[in-house]
Amino acid sequence: MKFHELSLKIKSLLPKVTRKRLQILAVLVVCGTGFLYCVDSHVGSTAEGRIFDKVEDCPDVPVAVVLGTAKYYYGRDNLFYIYR
Repeated sequence: MKFHELSLKIKSLLPKVTRKRLQILAVLVVCGTGFLYCVDSHVGSTAEGRIFDKVEDCPDVPVAVVLGTAKYYYGRDNLFYIYR
């Protein structure tokens, strides 16, 4: 059985409503993936030059945000947070 014949057989098994829903779902998945890619690219390009991995690379500023730390760790003071 050739691929084309198999494709026609599958199409005949699915009702038109189900095929339409699958087409809509496919379009939504493609659009959603494209949207997420665009948002990720925008955030990445906006943050370029503003994220530092090493303390030595950070500019001397009075206030900074440290991500990935919590003031409390299992109900106790987080020493990493206090002594950073």
